[in-house]
Amino acid sequence: MPRPIKSSVAFALLVMNLWSCAPTAEEVKDEIRATEKAFMEMAESQGLAKAFQYFAAENGQLVRGNKAIRGGEAIYQFYKDREDPNAQLTWEPENIYLSASMDMAYSTGSYSYTTLDTLGNEIKSEGVFGTVWIKENNEEWKYLAD
Repeated sequence: MPRPIKSSVAFALLVMNLWSCAPTAEEVKDEIRATEKAFMEMAESQGLAKAFQYFAAENGQLVRGNKAIRGGEAIYQFYKDREDPNAQLTWEPENIYLSASMDMAYSTGSYSYTTLDTLGNEIKSEGVFGTVWIKENNEEWKYLAD
């Protein structure tokens, strides 16, 4: 028996409505920018250890020098062991690349790390960063690799 036209039209409208609710690439990039900003603000207000642990994905990892630090607790301990009350880390994402499904992203940009030496002189280190982001089940962006 053929489907009534009314049902087919209603179904088509529903699908179009759901499809039109999907975020655009620019909206997803804005989500990443907002996440990067919240990450940096937490690092400033609560310290690097808490911020890097909070924003890590369940299986997130850091690569520092020739070492990979895996998992939130290990990441927290890595930064806690190096805690420096004079340190300030700032960064700015300049490029954000998205997967086709828009649930994974790669951000690159510049960073600045400032601290004081034992004589109170400012030491500044600048460079570039790359972070891989995934959107976890709870719809929050978390870094997979940094």
